[in-house]
Amino acid sequence: MVSVPYDISFLLRPPVTKTHEYIYNGEVRSETVLAENEKQPLTFEQFTKKTSQPFPVQTDSIRIKMSG
Repeated sequence: MVSVPYDISFLLRPPVTKTHEYIYNGEVRSETVLAENEKQPLTFEQFTKKTSQPFPVQTDSIRIKMSG
C-alpha cells in the first residue's frame, strides 16, 4: 500500500515549456517558462474523481494497493 495526501498536486505529463529571450544590461539572456496554454496541476482528489475506478479514500490520505 502507498499513502498519498489527497491535496498533493501533480501533472499527468511533463509541462510544455518555451524559451523566452530578453535583454538585461545590454546582454541577451534566456529563461525557460511554462507555455501560456499549459494546464494547471491536478490534486490527487480531483484525479480520483475523474477516473472510472474508485480509490478507497481515508479522511487525510488516499491509499492505493500497489502490485509487485
